[in-house]
Amino acid sequence: MYGGYKLYIDVSDIEAWLFLFAGGAMIWGYFRYGTIWKAWRFYKKNDLEGLEIQLSHIKKPEWLNAQNKAYFHWLNGVILSRDEKWKEAYDNFEIASKGPLRTENALSVVYVCLADTAVFLSDYVRAKEHLKRAKELDHNEGVQKGIEEVELKIGNVI
Repeated sequence: MYGGYKLYIDVSDIEAWLFLFAGGAMIWGYFRYGTIWKAWRFYKKNDLEGLEIQLSHIKKPEWLNAQNKAYFHWLNGVILSRDEKWKEAYDNFEIASKGPLRTENALSVVYVCLADTAVFLSDYVRAKEHLKRAKELDHNEGVQKGIEEVELKIGNVI
């Protein structure tokens, strides 16, 4: 008895198994896809605090599928760059560059991030290599501006 009323649910075995399967699929999907696309929306709005919060919800990034793992490392590199943790940021951008990003423009942005981070690490040879790769890929005007900015940083140092 529950609160004076008898709680009785008549569910067939098939419906119960379907319910359990649906719940399991939701849990599996959460761990497989995480909150990457929610974090991505924060990144697009340039809300790095929201981005960091969403990334912190992903406890096991190694469980993400390959594409989401690449985006996770890209976005994590952005947060680490903001915190001026250049070596860790560089490592994250490098992992992201090896993952299956959705577009050539996205990969080009990652190469620009790698080049910019390499400048902060005083590795100008690698910075130039990453810029060369970024230029070879299809990219939009915003990425072109980023390429030019990093080239100016390199030119001012060398």
